[in-house]
Amino acid sequence: MPDLDLGDVAIHYEELGSGPLAYVFCHGLGGSGDAFLEHFAFSRQHFPRVVTWDARGLGRSSRADKYSMPLYASDLARLLDKLGVRKAVLHGVSWGGLLVRSLGAAVRPGVWGQRPGHRHRL
Repeated sequence: MPDLDLGDVAIHYEELGSGPLAYVFCHGLGGSGDAFLEHFAFSRQHFPRVVTWDARGLGRSSRADKYSMPLYASDLARLLDKLGVRKAVLHGVSWGGLLVRSLGAAVRPGVWGQRPGHRHRL
């Protein structure tokens, strides 16, 4: 699917459905949004729109000059703004969970629903 140029970085994303409410997957460090594509059909049964994305420097998103949790959170907020997502339930796995918490606390307090990812036992 497409890449969205945010100025300082191009973010790759995949989406299914439409509307202002979305279920958004946030991958772990070193991963990509591809890990969630197999879950789109199930999630789409419960949400009008499903989105996954690759954080800056990971997956199919471009590399950037700077990296920090506030920048990752800003990238996600800008991506969702450009896509017209006004409300979202964010599903963060591992490092993606930290990103979700950072976004909820710093960028848009009170707007996002957060769902922690699953922890796997070894």
